[in-house]
Amino acid sequence: MQDEELAVPADSCETTGEREGDTGDKSSQTTPNLSQNTPRKKMLRNLLQRKRREISTLKSLQCANLISGTKSKLDNANTAFQLLKGIISQSFLDFLQKQVTLSVNRKNGRRYDNAFKAWALTLYHISGKAYRFLEKLLSLPSKSTLKKLVSRLASNSGFTEKSIFVLKQRVQVMSESAKICTLIMDEMSLKSHLFYDISSDSIIGFESFGEGKTSNLVANSALVLMARGILSNWKQPVAFFTVNEACNSEKLKDIVDEALLQLELIGLKVVALVSDQGSNFLKFYETMRVTEDKPYLEMHGKQYFTIFDPPHLLKSIRNNLMRYKFLFDGKTATWSDIKAFFKKEQTLAIRTAPKLTHRHISPPPFGKMKVKLATQVFSHSVSAGIYTYTTLGGLHADAIGTAQLLAKFDKIFDCCNSLSFKDGKICRRPLTASSPHLKEIEEGIEFIKSIKVIDSGTGEDRTSQLKCLKGWCITLKSIYDLWHKLQREHQISFLCTRQLIQDPLENFFFVPSGNRVGILITPLQFSLGGHIKNYFTQTF
Repeated sequence: MQDEELAVPADSCETTGEREGDTGDKSSQTTPNLSQNTPRKKMLRNLLQRKRREISTLKSLQCANLISGTKSKLDNANTAFQLLKGIISQSFLDFLQKQVTLSVNRKNGRRYDNAFKAWALTLYHISGKAYRFLEKLLSLPSKSTLKKLVSRLASNSGFTEKSIFVLKQRVQVMSESAKICTLIMDEMSLKSHLFYDISSDSIIGFESFGEGKTSNLVANSALVLMARGILSNWKQPVAFFTVNEACNSEKLKDIVDEALLQLELIGLKVVALVSDQGSNFLKFYETMRVTEDKPYLEMHGKQYFTIFDPPHLLKSIRNNLMRYKFLFDGKTATWSDIKAFFKKEQTLAIRTAPKLTHRHISPPPFGKMKVKLATQVFSHSVSAGIYTYTTLGGLHADAIGTAQLLAKFDKIFDCCNSLSFKDGKICRRPLTASSPHLKEIEEGIEFIKSIKVIDSGTGEDRTSQLKCLKGWCITLKSIYDLWHKLQREHQISFLCTRQLIQDPLENFFFVPSGNRVGILITPLQFSLGGHIKNYFTQTF
């Protein structure tokens, strides 16, 4: 009986161990309390605590010495600055003081105020290579810091102070001739889409004209304004607006008026407006009484020449030639002559116009938007080829009119697209006082005025319906008068007319990331999603 009372079941011992909090090794007979407080482990813990205290003390001393040394250096620097007062300019002295203050901190710990960032941005605009070199010697904001600064500027529609800020920094370092510029306008189709932006507590996707001016219409296009130098190769977006369908002419007038005022205030000299022949732009110019004899509009007591984008005009001529026949000086030009020429060319191993393909004769969907498919038809090689075939009897005699039309518009377009003095074609070289451009422009205006457009099917006269003919006359007269104005007021020796076309804005509208032509982006992607922001940072 006594032995039975002393017997303890095995599971009872395990339960007791669990109640005592034994979470250690079940195979060990030593309790955790004893194993963790052995003399050896106590000694090691005490040693570790002493070392930690020693490290903390050394760090404190090191920090104190560093502060003392830094303070001593700053005191010495301040003494030097006192001696330099009156010897160097105050602005340069302030810059040196800023550099000494920044040098104390590590590179990632430096903080720059807005004034210093603005100064750095100006320096970067002067020369990116010089900035990258000075960045190795001085304490300057990194390129990524400047890009972040600029990328936050163009999130809102309209003329914002931040968007004008970037352009103002550039103007401050421009020469007087570099300030002469054009104002380019164009619209881009958008995909209708509404998005609630939590950060600004607003809905993105409605028609917006800046400064909180919105409507209840869903935006499906964007109007963008860009300033571009004529005598200097620079460009900068000024403002954008999300609109429904197209910006009406009355609103467009207010926007252009505000844009010209803003650009003039920061020191730019706008001399011309560049756009395509959208119905709203044509209505705006009609309201401003722009004609072939008066190719300019008047605002703020100044004249601004009107230029329609020459690539768009040439595409319009090509599109209408595919539908109608052109009569001039007793001759006829038709698209069928070009087709017949191409058909004969296909059978030859060596061709007079090797660039001509089926895509030029029958453009695929969106193919009519490509400028090169028009310029390669209205070219010297195609004109000379048709003329040769006509002379040798390969084409009917009336095809000589088509050859002359192509040759004439080839020269006219070259006069509006000149760039380099090294170009093989004379009319593609910059316009000068002694170059043949002015004579070609005068003859081109008279030639275009003599054209009659006839519908081959009905025989009706369609000349008055072709806005591109009037657009060519206004554009050529504007370039002619603009050259004389710049030569008279700014004594320029040459003019690259390619600076007067709309290409920078067309490139701005290009949808990145491999998206195909015809894929629309939303207002959110256009503004907040990076489309506008990315362009503001492209110049860095």
